[in-house]
Amino acid sequence: MLDADRLSLMGNLRSGLPGFYHWPDSNASIGFRTELARGGDLLHLFWLIPITTASSSGEEWEDVADTVPLERRPRHFGGYSFYFRCPGLRGTGCGRRVLKLYLMHNQFRCRYCHQLVYASPYERPWERAFRRANMLRQQIDSNAGLDGVPEKPDDMPVEVYARLLDEILQAETQAYQARADWTRRFVAWVVDRTKPPFTL
Repeated sequence: MLDADRLSLMGNLRSGLPGFYHWPDSNASIGFRTELARGGDLLHLFWLIPITTASSSGEEWEDVADTVPLERRPRHFGGYSFYFRCPGLRGTGCGRRVLKLYLMHNQFRCRYCHQLVYASPYERPWERAFRRANMLRQQIDSNAGLDGVPEKPDDMPVEVYARLLDEILQAETQAYQARADWTRRFVAWVVDRTKPPFTL
């Protein structure tokens, strides 16, 4: 996840300033360079992803780059607040003004484009597990449904694909078990309510 507020607070959104964004909960990092201009502010992103080739026994890396438009909005007490303008997927031109972007399929996009949803406090355990399984499927194929096995993208390493499939299997197994438990409890509750009252 890329956070515009965090980048701004760290002073990383100054024009022409190159730097690295480090995720607080991991060792991952991404390079960036900000371009602030009258024609439109841009955030240029670049990072490395591991690739597996048949001709190489070791791990190789591929350069990936992405550009995200920025929007500056004046604050009441001076200065600016920065927002991302989501570029959208496959030329759709999303354009949503957001504070956070999420990395999937080597693209930083908003929750809507990546079909990510917020967790609900009213979710049942099996619904939460199905949501997680769906999010994992989206990491493999943004058009994947809940049935069948999503095909491996050409640019995804076999190890990553295998790990995601294993996590999907675990999440779906947990979802089916949780839904079966919930159904049994619900049926027991219905049966108990339909019993005639006890009389002497």
